[in-house]
Formats: sequence, structure tokens, C-alpha cells
Amino acid sequence: MKFVKKIKIRREIVILLWGLFENILKGTILKEGSEEVIEIDSDFSFPIARNKGLIEETHTVIVDTIKGNSKFQKYDTARIELAKKSAVKDTNNKPIMLPNGMGYKIEDWAKFNEEVENLKKSDEHKEAVEKHEEWIKKEVEIETYIMKLSCVPKGFPRAAMEHLYLFIMYDDELEELKNE
Repeated sequence: MKFVKKIKIRREIVILLWGLFENILKGTILKEGSEEVIEIDSDFSFPIARNKGLIEETHTVIVDTIKGNSKFQKYDTARIELAKKSAVKDTNNKPIMLPNGMGYKIEDWAKFNEEVENLKKSDEHKEAVEKHEEWIKKEVEIETYIMKLSCVPKGFPRAAMEHLYLFIMYDDELEELKNE
């Protein structure tokens, strides 16, 4: 029996999963509430690599479509500049990246989020952001490779598990499927 199933998920989740898979495979997943990196072994990295391969084509199409939208890219560039401005700075006054490379270490999240919302609502970006948000929420069909819950490392962040649940089954459930 193959342990692959087809599911429908939003385009935005495909992008999120791609980043999560890349960080897992680089070994740069952070422990919940800290900047300490979790050790990842091959029992976990193999099924993650397999799932990354299964979504690669869909991810590429989504990213290429976003990159081709110059109006949205203008907004995204302004958002990144805002993140740099809002980030904690090092001794050379350069913005500090998070250890996993997934953004900047923001000094005041409430203020930053408010500024991003204002940027989204600005006359210059409102239409592009609305169209993008409508498009990115549409579903696509992908295949997923199912892995055992026991292969997930201890201390794996709950926020990341929220998205990995699509790819995980309890060990006994997976054994029952094998025996069918």
C-alpha cells in the first residue's frame, strides 16, 4: 500500500509548507518560544524531503505567478523595507535576521503589524493586496506522503505541527492501514 493521499489546500499553505520543509531539511527549526535549534534526524527528514518533492511543482507555479505580479511585488518590497526598519539592529545598525532565516527579529510586533495593515490599506497597494489575498486563498490539489507521529522530534513547535498534521498519522493508525 502506498502511503500517499491527495488533499486540497490553499495556495498560501503550500508556500508556508515549502518554507517549513526547507527549514526542517536545513536543520533550522526553532524550539517553541526560543532561538534554540531542534536536532532533526533522518527518520523525520526523509518523509519531509519526500513531501517537499511532492509539492515542488505546485509551489513553483504559485511563486512564479506571484513574482509576475508587479503591483503586488511593489507592495511586498515596501513590506520588507518596513520589516528591516522595524527590526532589532546589530552593533553596525543592520537589521538582525532570525536564526532560521525566515524574516527579521522585529522589535515591536504590535507596532509592526499595525504599520503593515496601514500599508495594505494605502491607496497605492490596496487593490493589489486584495486581489492577491483572494487568489492566494484558492485551493489546489497536492499529494502528501504520510509519516508516523513517532518520527516527529520531541519539542517540535506546536505552530509548525499545525501545518504538518496533514502529513502525520498515529503509528497504530498507519499500521492498521498497512494491514488492510
